[in-house]
Amino acid sequence: MQSDQQRRKRKQRFLKPPYFITSSYYYFVRCCILFLFLLFFLFFNGFTFESDFLFKSVLGVFRSTSVSLASSLELCPVRVEDWVLFPDHVLLLVSKRSRLSWLNLHGGLDCIYRQGWTNSSFEFGDSGKLVALPVLSVDEYNELQSIARCPLPPSNYSAMVQLRKRVIRRKDGVNNLVLVNQTVHSWEMLVYAAALDGETAVVFVKGLNLRPDRVSDPAQFSCHFDWNDSEKSGKYALNTNAVTAAQEIIRCSLPLSLKKYPTMAHGLGVSISIASHPGHRDVVGSRGRGEAIRYDPAIPSVAKIIHSEEQAKNKYELCACTMLWNQATSLREWIVYHAWLGVERWFIYDNNSNDGIEKVIEELNQEKFNVSRHVWPWIKSQEAGFSHCILKARRECKWVAFMDVDEFFYFPLPTANRLKKINLGYPGRHSLRSLVAKFSSSKQ
Repeated sequence: MQSDQQRRKRKQRFLKPPYFITSSYYYFVRCCILFLFLLFFLFFNGFTFESDFLFKSVLGVFRSTSVSLASSLELCPVRVEDWVLFPDHVLLLVSKRSRLSWLNLHGGLDCIYRQGWTNSSFEFGDSGKLVALPVLSVDEYNELQSIARCPLPPSNYSAMVQLRKRVIRRKDGVNNLVLVNQTVHSWEMLVYAAALDGETAVVFVKGLNLRPDRVSDPAQFSCHFDWNDSEKSGKYALNTNAVTAAQEIIRCSLPLSLKKYPTMAHGLGVSISIASHPGHRDVVGSRGRGEAIRYDPAIPSVAKIIHSEEQAKNKYELCACTMLWNQATSLREWIVYHAWLGVERWFIYDNNSNDGIEKVIEELNQEKFNVSRHVWPWIKSQEAGFSHCILKARRECKWVAFMDVDEFFYFPLPTANRLKKINLGYPGRHSLRSLVAKFSSSKQ
């Protein structure tokens, strides 16, 4: 007969959990405690997922180029997609993935220039001195991109500008930056904007020098649609014919795939090629005969198609569009006056203003005026900006007035004879909207 001590030992042996279960349990509990502690630490120390500590900096390049950073904490985590050199500043187009709001929250930016670089070179290397200048401004541009404006580079410094968070102590790690196959585009010849319009794309091109008083022959132009954010860019480009051409605007036929699925066009890059001898009569007539036309290399492009399927349920009867530069002090009077006449919606194309126009528009919207600001960084392109505004406003408006902020609709006081001929009466509230509404109803 077994003793009581032997029975107790056997019972303990059966009740004792296996070693591996006990170890896994304590390991799991320990991991949970550490994870909760980490969350507690991050929350109370103000860390965000956009912080320098959590993300490496990435400076984007034109098309499939590459970047090598030796110090990822010194540069801002931005992806600069393109550079455009203007007469008085350098424009940087920054991918929205870079979180522009993060840049604004962290105390400002510096524009970094390197000595010895050229504006277009296959490989720059890591030599040369650095100069830092404060960024002029940072702004929203469209659904895909933000913009930063930097001063012109000092003498013997490159316009291939980098962005860096403003710091008191500057480290040497940025000296090891290497950029490959970069290009700063000149504003003299550039495809700078594009938008969908039905089964066509409207492309805005600087430098074509087309005659302003007539429509040009579109046979001399070819359109190229390219997924220029892809590493396979260029291999999957789609080419179509231009259908109209006038001044700075080329209207391109969409590829069949984009006609069927227009949402695929969102973010698509667009460029234009010109026939090698556009003025020759054989070139102009060869497309009609089915002959091949030789084109020069595509014009440099920073344009991306922005596609929006939003459609207003009830369109405004009358809207107004203007383009301005540093005219914030005149904007309120212009809007209040025309609101009294019946304008219901305003599109303000801001051409590089720095006079606090954002605050003026914010105050007007708080007073129930329907005003939207659209950044238009392209200088000396008012006609193109108005054409772009038409494409944007047609989804919301029946009529659009295009005028400057120093221009006002004026109704002359009617005379006795005039009152007999036309039944307008004295101009009053909403008189301009009533006028266009009557005209619309008379055409139906």
